[in-house]
Amino acid sequence: MPQLPTSELYIVDVIIHPSNMGGSMLPFNLRRDHNLYVAVLIHIPEHYCSSGERLLGPQVMRKRHLKSRLIKTPLEIDVLRYANKISSDAHIQVMRKIRPGMMEYQCESVFLNYCYTVGGCRHVAYTCICGSGDNGSILHYGHAGAPNNKPINHGDMCLFDMGASYCGYASDITCSFPANGKFTPDQRNIYNAVLNANTAVMEAVKPGVSWVEMHKLSNMVMLEELRGHGVLQGDVKEMLKAGLAAVFQPHGLGHLMGLDVHDVGGYLAGAPERPTEPGLSKLRTARVLEEGMVLTIEPGCYFIDSQLDAALADPVQSKFLVREEIERLRNFGGVRIEDDILVTATGCENLTKVPRNMCWGSDWGGGSTSIRSSEVGARLKKRLGATGREWS
Repeated sequence: MPQLPTSELYIVDVIIHPSNMGGSMLPFNLRRDHNLYVAVLIHIPEHYCSSGERLLGPQVMRKRHLKSRLIKTPLEIDVLRYANKISSDAHIQVMRKIRPGMMEYQCESVFLNYCYTVGGCRHVAYTCICGSGDNGSILHYGHAGAPNNKPINHGDMCLFDMGASYCGYASDITCSFPANGKFTPDQRNIYNAVLNANTAVMEAVKPGVSWVEMHKLSNMVMLEELRGHGVLQGDVKEMLKAGLAAVFQPHGLGHLMGLDVHDVGGYLAGAPERPTEPGLSKLRTARVLEEGMVLTIEPGCYFIDSQLDAALADPVQSKFLVREEIERLRNFGGVRIEDDILVTATGCENLTKVPRNMCWGSDWGGGSTSIRSSEVGARLKKRLGATGREWS
């Protein structure tokens, strides 16, 4: 059996198979009246516990474990920063290498190669999404049924959602840009609408703010932008009441991130319940933000046939739609701008370092990685020190 990663990076004191445990847990110096938490109850029979020990099953352990993952430690934040640094540089590398005529999966390959070769990130946090043209309107494109296998055409808008994983911690970044590097007027308008929504949330995030209110702020900004570009008409407040934002963004503003890309803790007992309104019901958390949380901010605008058809047939929503513009933009695809943020004491830190303005040529010159995985590994060991207890 290969050597288990007991303490080098993961701060595991000891790993024992139940068949090798023998009598009680006393050899591990557990004090009397100690609670012994186990992940799977059947693996640790009651007779393994000494007198005075209590065996608590996975339900109790799970609740406490999930809550502990909400707030990241300084060491976890270091790892998340690194995963974001490598993923950001890999996205920039894709922007530099992309050419009309390439296949979508070739862009995925560029990303994967960079993350592993330069950053030592062997895995990604989720299946890469490389949607071009109207594939950008498919929220989870890239799966086995549509495996990033379309040719990228001149003038296509690309929506690339890819994130490396390092030491088990995720990154989750989406970049949207034209394949030829030149925005059409429509692409510029939709991109700016999403970018302004992203920026508004970034500037408003701080401890004590409701994530539900951040979603509403993002929706309001995007609807105002679409109205300004002639895609919508009427009062934005009435649009919000009608749930119109969910027609163009049928997902939540973002999610908690950490060991899982969609991390745990969104709806634990005692947290605000999931909203029921259109759009808000898709939120993966309704929490009030706290310092040390890591989340994604990912507003998007998509032109999805089924969504548009339903809205045009709805007597309440259809009055806000400029039908001619909606029909003209049906094959547009979509734009999503996704950054990973750390909630700080006074606001937030954007962990994602990719160009977001539209001066693409001058901003794509990055790609140099100033920190390497070996350096991060050494830093982790140094921070762990002799006790290895900075996680708690």
